[in-house]
Amino acid sequence: CSEYYLDDQTTANITQFLKDTLAEYGVHVDVVYYVVSDNENTMKAAFHSNRVGCAGHYLNIIIKHSFTTDNEECASVQAIFVDIRSIVAHVRRSHAQCKLSSSLKTYSESRWNSVYFMLKSVENVHDELLKLLVTKPELRLKLAATNNILLHQVNDLLKFFCDMSEKLSQETFQHCIS
Repeated sequence: CSEYYLDDQTTANITQFLKDTLAEYGVHVDVVYYVVSDNENTMKAAFHSNRVGCAGHYLNIIIKHSFTTDNEECASVQAIFVDIRSIVAHVRRSHAQCKLSSSLKTYSESRWNSVYFMLKSVENVHDELLKLLVTKPELRLKLAATNNILLHQVNDLLKFFCDMSEKLSQETFQHCIS
């Protein structure tokens, strides 16, 4: 793993950086090679057909789209996500979370597994939140109307994806392609 700070992160510069770094280890990319990367356009362009998408990255894109792209089949789960996201934003903005036994986690498009962390953090302090939101009846009503069974089932499913993306991100994970 090598950090890179390129003033100009063009396709040519990224490709050259990779070739130079690999050459330091005696690996020359004049022969067949493959690079595992995210789906950023410069990475796609830099490595053309020699790029393999990162499985963990793909998992997280799928999760993100499941919660943020309108889909009638996912409407009830997406409604929970939207309501909880607004509750978490309010509680964090108002600094009221210091009254909770554990902090609420926010959703971030760029942070892996943040849907799971946010939903799970609310599930963990659900009853405390109901008491805390007594001064915000519209948010309290949203939380009270949340289908807790569905929330728990969604968290169980997301936990599986969280565990898999963490396993795929480990340096020691054996990536086998048959």
